Amino acid sequence: MEIEVGIAPEMRGQITYIDLINAIATLTIWLGYEGAKTKEGKLFFIKSKNYHLEAGVSKYGLYLKRNNYLAVKKLDDVSRETKMIFCLFTWNTDTLKVTALGDDFHHALNAGGDETIEIEKRSTVVKTIPTIPPNSIIEWARKKAIVPVKIYETERDFYEVVTSSFQSIQKIADYLGSLDQFWNTEDKKRKPKKETEIHSIIHSLLYNIALAKNFDIHRESMIAGGNIEFILTGVLSSGKFINVCVEFKNAHSDKLKQGLIKQLPKYMEQKSSDYGLYIVLFFKGDDYDRPTETIHSLEFKLNKLALDNGLSNIRILIWDLSKRITPSKMQM
Repeated sequence: MEIEVGIAPEMRGQITYIDLINAIATLTIWLGYEGAKTKEGKLFFIKSKNYHLEAGVSKYGLYLKRNNYLAVKKLDDVSRETKMIFCLFTWNTDTLKVTALGDDFHHALNAGGDETIEIEKRSTVVKTIPTIPPNSIIEWARKKAIVPVKIYETERDFYEVVTSSFQSIQKIADYLGSLDQFWNTEDKKRKPKKETEIHSIIHSLLYNIALAKNFDIHRESMIAGGNIEFILTGVLSSGKFINVCVEFKNAHSDKLKQGLIKQLPKYMEQKSSDYGLYIVLFFKGDDYDRPTETIHSLEFKLNKLALDNGLSNIRILIWDLSKRITPSKMQM
């Protein structure tokens, strides 16, 4: 049986096949309250002969399924005043978890509630037998990452390829054990490099992917007095050129929110781009203690900020650069 992958059309680029091949992952999706209560359908799936991962909306609520195990989160306890539900689909080797956060969650936090406890109250967790994606899916993903692309049919096709290309970069760095290149190690003390210092690293990791996927990379393009790390350009079958703007920010930057809600949207407008990537470099760990948030908490806050500002076409990726991983512990 061949590998089958399906992603709801409006979520392509916001979700990619690389998201679905991980043994451990959390995918965040915003769903309209009325739609989630009344419309059924699959949000994403990947399946092979002996493996099936799927998430969607059924008449019973949000669901996450892996092989014979199913986690369902009813939406009855989500506040009716909620316009958009923040949904988290989480899985690891022996657990499935579905979380639905509405306005009642934010009210609880504002009243002094503990974030972790409030999230758990609004989650359904199902224990499973230990399960990981089979090697056939991993090998399929590796081959797909290097399959040449000559032309793109739609803007979403291009956006999805660009997103998955940047997702591949961290996997490559992890696999090769080369995360140290993102750190300064002067005086034997590790300090995160500045965003501008990683341009050449990213470009070198992206170069061969761009050749295979038939898109151009423009570094540090000056736009109206500012600069953006990368603009990626592809060509549609109609002959139209399409741009995706990509900005990097360190998670500990005091301009993290400004970059998301002001700077990147401004670049996108000036380059006539409907799609953007905001890549956050997260260094917090044994060698660095900023920011104060965890990756999970930071991802939630940035996604909420994007939603509040109508930035649904910006995908937020957080690269964990805090740990050193040996190749023997990694899956591409």
